[in-house]
Amino acid sequence: MKITLKNSSHHVAFFLRAEVTKGTDGEEILPIVYDDNYISVFPQESRTVTATFRMSELAGSQPALRLEGYNVGKRVLPVGQP
Repeated sequence: MKITLKNSSHHVAFFLRAEVTKGTDGEEILPIVYDDNYISVFPQESRTVTATFRMSELAGSQPALRLEGYNVGKRVLPVGQP
């Protein structure tokens, strides 16, 4: 699954951590491998992170993205099939 993070603010988004979860209120899918994490995204910049996991780990749930950072509040967003 490719996750594109875009910072449309005028401030650096520090140490963002993306987690793919089982549904919007679920646990992080494990095992999972991210090609990068705890990243900083500069103003008007976009970064793409790839998450690799087995679809069977979703256990029938829709995947969601939980994103949080040092100066960015937690957000949870449903996503389509990876």
